[in-house]
Amino acid sequence: KPELSSWKADGKGPKGAVVAFAKVVRLAEAHGIEVLVTGATDAVRSQLERGGVTAAEGVLRFEPDLDRGLEVCEDALLAATEA
Repeated sequence: KPELSSWKADGKGPKGAVVAFAKVVRLAEAHGIEVLVTGATDAVRSQLERGGVTAAEGVLRFEPDLDRGLEVCEDALLAATEA
């Protein structure tokens, strides 16, 4: 699995990737969109947290694997169609 340390954003390496991801999360929040991340390792989550990117209800959510992430999305879709 790729670690955040191998990400490149604006040519700034891992710090740039965290800054870029934080911007994505803020933009999603401003538009009422929840970001769902699956399979992030502890190392990736630690780097994100050091950059101020943490899980927040309705804004950013972490799930351990893709199966669980898809289940969360399916549950949200079903709930929306039942409302």
